Amino acid sequence: SSCWGKSRLLNEVLEKHIDGIYISLLEPSSNGFPKRSCLADTLLVCKTPEDFLIFLAVVLEYYLEIFVSVDGDITECRTRWRNAQEEVGFRAEFDRRKLNRVQAYQLDLKSGIILPSLPASVPVWLF
Repeated sequence: SSCWGKSRLLNEVLEKHIDGIYISLLEPSSNGFPKRSCLADTLLVCKTPEDFLIFLAVVLEYYLEIFVSVDGDITECRTRWRNAQEEVGFRAEFDRRKLNRVQAYQLDLKSGIILPSLPASVPVWLF
């Protein structure tokens, strides 16, 4: 953490200009901003492209569920996404979904993974 404010700037851009999913990989012992995402450990154990695609698919599915539940209100979607990550049990639920996706695609991993399709009105970036 260089204290230059790179993460803060990116979060401001995501809040005001584009929609995106920010996952902080900050060291657990750091006092920096933003605090480490509960998904950081899950992301960091992705060792293959397939592992990463499964992780990404579950993130997008989770985000899309929230987006649909708020009738496309991006501001409310962002708020609920951030709040969901702080809820007790979010990481366990995420890992359960990830395991289900691995099992569902176990036979298809060699041919690739189909990511969930997002409506054109859902511009999502993963940072």
